[in-house]
Amino acid sequence: LKKSIFNLEKYSEFVNEKLSTTIKFLCLFVLIFVIFQTAIYGIYTYKTISKVEQYISNNLSDFEYKDNSLNAMGISTAYDEENDFYFAMDTKNLDQIDNYRNEMKKRSMGMVLTEKDAYVYSAGSEIVYTYSQLTEGMPTETLSKAKLLERLQGNAKIELLTVVLGVILIANYPATLVAYALQILAVALAVYITGKIMMIKLNFKGSFSIATYSMVLSSIFSMVYTVINTFTEFRIVNFDLMYNIIIYIYAMFAVFMIKIDEMKQQE
Repeated sequence: LKKSIFNLEKYSEFVNEKLSTTIKFLCLFVLIFVIFQTAIYGIYTYKTISKVEQYISNNLSDFEYKDNSLNAMGISTAYDEENDFYFAMDTKNLDQIDNYRNEMKKRSMGMVLTEKDAYVYSAGSEIVYTYSQLTEGMPTETLSKAKLLERLQGNAKIELLTVVLGVILIANYPATLVAYALQILAVALAVYITGKIMMIKLNFKGSFSIATYSMVLSSIFSMVYTVINTFTEFRIVNFDLMYNIIIYIYAMFAVFMIKIDEMKQQE
């Protein structure tokens, strides 16, 4: 890590290392990256679950869900400004459903629960689900406000979060590894072509090593940005472009350093 970020003049050592060593480093680095992302998501999710738990406890009307039908004892509405999320639950006043839906569509996301259907709004589109569709493949059971709170409190909350994060980690690691590998291959091709143009003795294995280590700094920036982006409203326009520019600057600079080394050896 230290060499790949601060010692570009030593990238020639990476060129000469075994391909298996580079692949081991890539697999371990991506694993650390995914664990870090999952941990950040876990903290954010824990915070969100706690917020939902507090709302259910203090503001949500009692309800009973049974046989794919919802029966609410009152009207419940809420708006989360942080996530621009609107929620409404009303199983009695059918004439008000359109009003709830219109209010929901003014926000980025939302959900309206009626006796038989759930209206879900996200990314500018609304989808209507029956409860049988939402619970397909899940065990049929009666649910109430008290039972829902039991699942969101204490050890039950930790167990739920652990299962969710475990599934996310297992699913994300191979996908992220493949994404990294594809981008590294693209950078390696650019490095290989540049090496040929500059008449450097650089095979594709060496180009792959340079591409792999040139991604380290950008990935660390991405980790830091993930934290900032998750917990604040700070955004960087065209962050992906900046991410890629740093990779190619590092890769090309490493090629130039190898060229300079070769010229020194010739002298």
